[in-house]
Amino acid sequence: MGKGDVIIARGRVMHDRRLAIVAALTAFTWALAWGGAASANNAPASDDSIREMLAVIDAHKLIDGLKMQVDAMVAASIKTTLRGKEMTPEVKAVMNRMQVKMQAVAGEMLDWNSLVPIYLHTYRASFSQDEMDSIIAFYKTPGGQALIRKMPLVMQNVMTEIQALTQPLQKKFQQIQREALEELKVLPPPTG
Repeated sequence: MGKGDVIIARGRVMHDRRLAIVAALTAFTWALAWGGAASANNAPASDDSIREMLAVIDAHKLIDGLKMQVDAMVAASIKTTLRGKEMTPEVKAVMNRMQVKMQAVAGEMLDWNSLVPIYLHTYRASFSQDEMDSIIAFYKTPGGQALIRKMPLVMQNVMTEIQALTQPLQKKFQQIQREALEELKVLPPPTG
């Protein structure tokens, strides 16, 4: 596997990790916001109440923390890819530009102003006003605030555990891929 293949493979892993983080954050937000039984006011939650809930749970800080995690993962992936390899100033410059571009793409994807309309639409379609009022009331309790404060660490720990589980899977997939490539080498060329 050449240097370019390693970088591309690492990029795929980074993309998969970013998607996993975004999926985990979305699932986390959904699970935390899941309301109880149907209520008397079945009108969709108002944008103002959704914005209040997002403020109470410090959703903006969660997104900022996620950006920092993605930036750190990009930097770590590049460092791992290049570990033990001699880098000329030119290679280092290319790698630095790649890192900046990857972090910019992640930053655009996780831009708060771009995410708010998604949150508003999703929560409005999912919760009644009474449910949203109950969710906000819960998050304002000491237990709700503890959940908000501790959930990023919980999610970070879960992601660490998941990454540890996927490492053997990645190695098995790479072995299967190598075996398939070897099989392809011995096939006769296509005719016609």
